[in-house]
Amino acid sequence: TSIAQLTKKGSNLLFLFISLLLLSISVIQTSNKFFQGEDLKNIYKITTTKEYPILHTSLLTYYSSAYYSKKDNNYLVTNNPLNELTVSVIGGKKITDLPEKDYWLIDSEKWVDAGEREKVISEININYSLIIISEVDGVKVYHLKRLD
Repeated sequence: TSIAQLTKKGSNLLFLFISLLLLSISVIQTSNKFFQGEDLKNIYKITTTKEYPILHTSLLTYYSSAYYSKKDNNYLVTNNPLNELTVSVIGGKKITDLPEKDYWLIDSEKWVDAGEREKVISEININYSLIIISEVDGVKVYHLKRLD
């Protein structure tokens, strides 16, 4: 019976240790800004002030904006690294033609090929003026106005 008691006591200690470890990890994740991600709610509020189509340089902002806005006015201007089957199901195909006069551009350096992002921004600069509206957690929101 002493071996059974030691085993039960050991498993109780192990359970207590794992519970305290998980609790500590949860506290760190909820209190540390590193784990909170970008504050995309403020960006969404900005882009709802005018009904312009929204261009995204990164998947980071594209999918969350498309989900929260519930509108088909979100477009990705860089290549989507996901496979074609996934993109056909969840969206996110790259667009190249920008016929509108005004757009929102949400620019992030995360989750995007840096070289392609720079190329796209340069191409946009040829036809549009970029007026920075806000920067939230490294994500910039621009109003693009076509140069006439």
